[in-house]
Amino acid sequence: MTSTVLDVTVMLLCVSASVVALVAVDDGTSTAAPDAESAADRLATETATVGVGETVESLTSPKVVIGDTEGTIHATLAELLVMVAEIDEGDDARAKGSADERMQAIEEFRTTVIETVSERLGPRVRIDVHAATDDGSITDTVDVAVGDTPPRSTDVNTAVVSAPGPRTDGGRVNGWRVIVRTW
Repeated sequence: MTSTVLDVTVMLLCVSASVVALVAVDDGTSTAAPDAESAADRLATETATVGVGETVESLTSPKVVIGDTEGTIHATLAELLVMVAEIDEGDDARAKGSADERMQAIEEFRTTVIETVSERLGPRVRIDVHAATDDGSITDTVDVAVGDTPPRSTDVNTAVVSAPGPRTDGGRVNGWRVIVRTW
């Protein structure tokens, strides 16, 4: 009788251990948290070709040329985001096509760049692009954002990519800050 109770106890312990082991096994569907430093490095080094302005014969802005080379731009992901932030939606005497066509081409370019960057870096990555002034402060004149805002209840890793930039809005800009947040 004692051996039967002992056998049943050992069997129950083995079954319990098996259940715990099976529950603890990763099913492969969970994703590791992206690293902000790696995402920032990819922004600064990974390139993409984006087609824009096919509906407009030529779309030229003083800060960025869009469409003069068969409607494509090849640049790093960070450079593409800065181009989106720099686009001047005002009248440009060198641009051809109606104002509506230029606005449509600009919006297509913005959408294409944001989708391209989002697809390349994946979920749980937020990117914000801001102009920085000579004194180092960040201006709120430009708002380019890619990805969702991180939840307040989570730990967030941050990295910053700096990109050169020209004067904008009559003020001095000391480049662009591409802020990468991951969670």
